[in-house]
Order: sequence, then C-alpha cells, then structure tokens
Amino acid sequence: MSAAAGDRITFELPLLSAFEWRTPILRKPLDALEDVVDIDKLKEVASRLAVNKTVIFTLATSEYRNTTRLWLRAMQALSLENYIVISGDEETSFWLKQIKVQHIKANLSYGDTTHTNSVGFSEKALAICALKFPVCRLLLRSGLNVIFSDIDAIWLRNPINILMSSSSDLAFQRAAFFPQNISRLWGFTACTGFFFIRHSSGALQFMEYCVNKHMKVHDDQFAFNLGLLAGSVRWRNLPNAPFDSEELVKETFKNLAGQFIRGRLERCRIETCALPHHQFWRHPWAATRSDHVVVCHPNSGKSDQEKIQTFVSLIPHARVVQAVTGCPSIHPGGTRAR
Repeated sequence: MSAAAGDRITFELPLLSAFEWRTPILRKPLDALEDVVDIDKLKEVASRLAVNKTVIFTLATSEYRNTTRLWLRAMQALSLENYIVISGDEETSFWLKQIKVQHIKANLSYGDTTHTNSVGFSEKALAICALKFPVCRLLLRSGLNVIFSDIDAIWLRNPINILMSSSSDLAFQRAAFFPQNISRLWGFTACTGFFFIRHSSGALQFMEYCVNKHMKVHDDQFAFNLGLLAGSVRWRNLPNAPFDSEELVKETFKNLAGQFIRGRLERCRIETCALPHHQFWRHPWAATRSDHVVVCHPNSGKSDQEKIQTFVSLIPHARVVQAVTGCPSIHPGGTRAR
C-alpha cells in the first residue's frame, strides 16, 4: 500500500491551534540560531570531530544530569567520540568542561522552569528542543551527515553501520501514538528522539520543512511528522489504512516491529525509513529481546529520576545502567505514550 500526504491532510490545521507557541521567545533558535549559539565554533567542532563525514549531537540541561551521565557512559563504552553536546545552561556547561566533554553552550531564553504544559514539558524543555532542527540544518549545510540522539536515547550498540547500510537518506525511530491523527493514518509515527539524515539537497529541503513547521507548533515530534507530510511521503510496505483504533495501531505496530518501513519523500527526492522497533526500542508493550536492542529510548516520565528508573527496570543488566545505579532512590511516575 502507498500512504501519502493526501489532500494536505485535512486534520493538520485544526490541530495547529492546540500546539501554537504561547511564548514566542522560546522558539528563538528557530528564528535565528546565530543569536543563540556560536555557529562558527559549532561548525568547526563538528567538522573536526566528524568520522566519515558523520557527526552526532544531543541536547543536555542540568535537570537531566544522571541521564546525561548515562548517555555519555554509553558513548564511551562504544568508543565513540564524534559527538557534540549542546548545553542548555551554565551549570551543564561547567560540568561538561570539568569532565572534558566537547560541548557548545546555547544561550536560551525561557521563563518558569517548573510549570509544564499538557504533556509535561517546561518552557526550558521547549526552548532547548527548538535547537534540534536548526542545528541539524546547519550541520547539513556544512556537508555532514547527522545523527541526532535525545539524551535519553541510550546507545547499547553502535547503530552507525545499520544507518549507513539502510540505503535511506532519512531514518528515524518509530513511535505509536503521537501525533494521533498520523498514527491513525500510518499505524505508527516518527519519533524525533533518534534520527539520521544523510547530506543532500533533498535532506536540506526536508529539514527546512521541519524548521518551518516547528515555528508554527511547539512540539518537535509533531513538526517532524508534519515535515514528512510536507515532503509528500509515500510508504511502500504498509497494510491498508486507516488504523482507526488504538488496538489496531498496537496490533499493526507489533506485527511490523521487526521490519524497516520504507518510503520516499517525493518532493525532496530522498529515501526514508522507519527503523525496526525491536532494535530502536520505544514501547515496552512491543516486547523484544534485550540482546536485539541497539538504541533504547523508552517512553518514560519527564524527570531525571523517572528516566533512570525506567532504564533500571527495562535493561538492568546493561553495564552502562549498572554504572549509574548508585543514584539516590528513584520512584517511577506516570508516563504519556508518544
């Protein structure tokens, strides 16, 4: 079956109002990245660290110190050094400098760090997530392939060979439910916690779509999926849509968990794929063997403690997880599936 953007997806506009930026200053990285980070330094560091013209970046703030420590330990265990941490505050920059981790400080603007929106994100979280697509676009413009990894997407094995041999210009972890209307259309959605994009003019065009959509909506995952629609994505190996219930979405998701879902962005003229879920793991209800997991990015609570507890419960025997189990007692909290 071929699933495309259709008639510009009639559900897009009604949903936009619910995700509009309430505080425009938070989207400053989208408006003018050069006002937020030293882009010359970022380009120089990325070019110097890149391996086979590929660079990895992540975003970190002081609220996720233990999760950041876990992510860094995982990269160290894999002997990976071609990554940059974008720091969202002075405390994180100071700590990263102390432990000699290559990083770039972002000068973000935000207000209350304790108030959260309906899905648990603070203004600070929204502000740092607004860096994701502009930084990726800058690195693509520098001629690099880019891997983005959320700080809670823990690399248990090196995924680079899988990404490079996938024949896709754009590859991403899949999720099940958010945005819901896209989930009902495809039976899955794109998760922006882990994605790979290969340098090309089409890749830059897609990232422009993502930046433009993110300027309209405050949720980067929503914006990325809208970017796929704007690129006129067509999937090649999906069963018939629509997937008009959560149960049907789950059933289809599980059935396809071990496969690449391949497609093409017609407007960008690039190949894309949703990576196999059993290797790029998001939802514990779609069970997999622990020795199959390459990147573990489970749906979890928003706090540092909740994230660490999720990893302790899901992959307790992973060495990188054992290294941080000396953290204070952690109590799991509720999560929203995305």
